[in-house]
This record gives sequence, C-alpha cells and structure tokens, in this order.
Amino acid sequence: MARFASVVPQQTIKRGSQPWILRGKKCMTDQKKQSRQSLGTPTVRGFSLIELVVAVLVALVLSAIAIPSIVTAYSQYRLGTQATLIASHLDLLRFNAVRKNTLLTLYFTTVGANTVIYIDSNKNGALDPSDPQIMLPTDILLIGGGTGVPPDMPDSGSMGTPYATVIPIPATGISFNANGTVNYPGASKPYLIVLTFASGSKYGYRAVTVTPMGEVRVWTADAGGNWSATS
Repeated sequence: MARFASVVPQQTIKRGSQPWILRGKKCMTDQKKQSRQSLGTPTVRGFSLIELVVAVLVALVLSAIAIPSIVTAYSQYRLGTQATLIASHLDLLRFNAVRKNTLLTLYFTTVGANTVIYIDSNKNGALDPSDPQIMLPTDILLIGGGTGVPPDMPDSGSMGTPYATVIPIPATGISFNANGTVNYPGASKPYLIVLTFASGSKYGYRAVTVTPMGEVRVWTADAGGNWSATS
C-alpha cells in the first residue's frame, strides 16, 4: 500500500507583522504601570477634629483622676522617709554611745527655716559639719517640745503598752548611755517624735518612739485615726 505524506501548507509571514512582539510589549507596559502605582505614595487618613477633641478630653479626665492619687502617695512617702531617717539616726546614736563607751546626745535645732537633727559626736553642744545630721524640708513640721499638738493628731494610747504615756522631745535632746539605754533628765517614759506637713494633716502623721531601753520604732496614722507600727 502506498503511503502519502501529508503536506502542511506553509504560512507566509508578512514583513513587519510580528503579533507576538506586540503582545509582549503590551504586557511589559502594563507591568510598568502597575509598578509605578505600587510605588506611589499610599493614601493615609488622618484624625478628624472631633477625634482629636475626644482624645484630649479623655486624657484630661484620666489626669484629673490620677494626679490627686499621685500627689497623696508622694506626700505620704516623703513623711515616711523623714521618719525613717530620724529612726536611723537614733539607732546610730545608740550604737556610737555603746561603741565609744560614752554618753552621746541627739539634738534638735533650727538653721534658717529648716529643722536640723544632729548627733553631737564631739560633745561640744554645737552643730558641726562633721556631725551626722538630717535637715527636714521646710514644709514638714516636727511636733515636739514647744510645738502645739494638732487637735486631730492621734493619741499615743492607740500605740498600746508602753506608749500610753509619752514624753515630747526635750529641749536638752535625747541621750543614750554607754550601756545603750536612754538617759533621762526626769521621769523615764518613751519619747515621741511626730511629723506632719506644716500646711495641715491632710496626708496624715508619722511618728518615731524611743523606749527607756533604747527600742526605736516608726509609726503611721491618718488624721483622727489610730497609730500603727511600720517597723
């Protein structure tokens, strides 16, 4: 049987007619347009005036709520810090009296508008630069000898035994003997040192007590409340 080869007629491509090249150019053009659009600056929507006003109002309300609490906490912290410093100086006074085997005194004096509490290390009865000392801020009031007791200051009876009867800070200072006990010029009762703000007792009171045996404690109380020991 004879086989016949199929003859496919050849298509003549006209000169200058290249449709696949045109299609390729069109694709490249579309890609360039898309690239330019993607690289363009994106549109970002800002806050409206109403949104800004609402945000400011919310911030003001939160500040009005938080600021009083922060001021109260900071003021109470300041009172507590000063009371702790006084207690530390009393412990240092007792330690030095025992270590040096001599009587030493903690004095309270005024320098300008500040109350200064110092240990008379060289026993000359005067404040020297080398003496361990504390300078109270001008807005903190030391309640003791010669200072009127505020009517809303808690009574020492709420401290329990043996603080039902206490002695205010004597003008002669607080002295420790060489054996670590308190040297009293008169009757032996616990000393009571009270701190509050000169502007009022809004932030409460802090106190430091010293028993005849030399035990030093720090106390806290709200105005008109009861004392509670913190150390």
